[in-house]
Amino acid sequence: MTLIFIRRIALFFLLPILAACATNQFSGTKAATSGVSLKNTQIYIYSFLDARETEFGPNLLSEFDEQLIGELEKLKVKGKILRFKDSDIGRYYSMTNAGMQIPVGQVIASNLSNERGFDARYRLVIFPSKMTLSGAWRFYDIQWDLTESQTGKKVWSTTSHGKHINMWKNDEDPRVRAKTIVDGIIVELRNSGLL
Repeated sequence: MTLIFIRRIALFFLLPILAACATNQFSGTKAATSGVSLKNTQIYIYSFLDARETEFGPNLLSEFDEQLIGELEKLKVKGKILRFKDSDIGRYYSMTNAGMQIPVGQVIASNLSNERGFDARYRLVIFPSKMTLSGAWRFYDIQWDLTESQTGKKVWSTTSHGKHINMWKNDEDPRVRAKTIVDGIIVELRNSGLL
């Protein structure tokens, strides 16, 4: 047997275990402003997860975008995602490992005409506030802030705490890992009465 064949067999049996190792829990959820509902509205989503693309993996990020938009559409919410690196500012932003500061406000301000053209009533900012690497483990916190597009008033926020393990490569099982994050935020939005 070749080494590649042995790895494939091992991966086949380990994928369910790897998927079970991916978690996403929430804390610090602020109650939604009374009367706010996302149903039958448009929401512009600013995802800064790609600032940590190396740790999350490009396939996980693509799956995340696709799954989040799909789940929102099932719930009668039309969404559009702008990734940080696809923004006018992010395209030319140089990232370093030490002291990384992401210009969230500038990205939003530079994109307001597109947001208004989409007729977004709400804006969701998704920001990886903490990333810790410990051996094969990835531990991360994601901040989720929902604001009114017209006023900028925050109407809801929460933080998710996730983890997963990488056995052989950085972007393992991206579909299941993205689903863990997306399912978690959809449940949290529902529990907050927003969906």
